[in-house]
Amino acid sequence: MSGVIRSATGIGSDRSGGLPRARQARSMLPAIAQSLPLAIGVLLATMPVLVIPVMLLTRRDAPVLGAFLTGWFAGFLLVGGVSILLVDLASWLEGGMPAWIEALRIPLGLLLLGLALVQWHRRSKDGQSPAPPFWMGMIETLTTPRAAGLGFVTIAFNPKNVPLIMSGGLTIATATPLPHAQLAALIVFTLVASLGVLAPLLASLLLGKRAQAPLARFKGWVVHYNNHIVAFALLTLGVLLVSSGIARL
Repeated sequence: MSGVIRSATGIGSDRSGGLPRARQARSMLPAIAQSLPLAIGVLLATMPVLVIPVMLLTRRDAPVLGAFLTGWFAGFLLVGGVSILLVDLASWLEGGMPAWIEALRIPLGLLLLGLALVQWHRRSKDGQSPAPPFWMGMIETLTTPRAAGLGFVTIAFNPKNVPLIMSGGLTIATATPLPHAQLAALIVFTLVASLGVLAPLLASLLLGKRAQAPLARFKGWVVHYNNHIVAFALLTLGVLLVSSGIARL
């Protein structure tokens, strides 16, 4: 991403395409390694959403499921890509990585801790059935365009997911300035964070009808413990970001 900015302005163009592949790979690995814990956190925080592909597989509607996954990945890449681009732009304007960019981890982490507290208070108490997510009633009548929109909105306009993906983009952009390394790290981040929504499809492809019963049981478990899972993931990532931001001051 930073290479795009530098190439457009004619400044620092020797930092991208002219680099040996080995050096680009070495620059990519730290970005992947540093963003991987955040990707796993996003995977846990978005675990309740896997109910959507499970229900769509029950409908046996491959085009609708494909549209949902397309919108999902588009939302991931948009939010993550814009985050990286903004960090690179700030770095180029100030001639180096600004200290306030590194410090952004602290407010992002505090935001996640606040969201974790909200999720914990929303958890189902003993003997109570959890309130279903708003999109549960949409699944049976979901069309291909609406499925793509739902996948995109679930990521790009969700107050829990956006800070998480922005944190991943921030981590990638501060780990390497090279555009190829940033793009590769963002793709790996997106794939790891999306393993939850991809798991039902993979299980169905590998196991066929044998996957239906386990997926149905897992769906029930996820719906019941929705807020518990999300609260744990947000708490863990919030602590990680705040401590990382303080350490970089």
